[in-house]
Amino acid sequence: MAKLGAGVCITATRANDHSEGMTTTSVCSVSDAPPTLLVYLNQMSSTFQADLQSEF
Repeated sequence: MAKLGAGVCITATRANDHSEGMTTTSVCSVSDAPPTLLVYLNQMSSTFQADLQSEF
């Protein structure tokens, strides 16, 4: 995560054969092994709803 650029990250998910993505500014590293990020999403966003339906 040392090379994670500051500012904006792109987050994406796939649910029901449909992809959703958004730019996020609230991202932090949780661990290196396995690589894990913590991302805050607005509950009103379509990406949040897709994340709830995703398989991951």
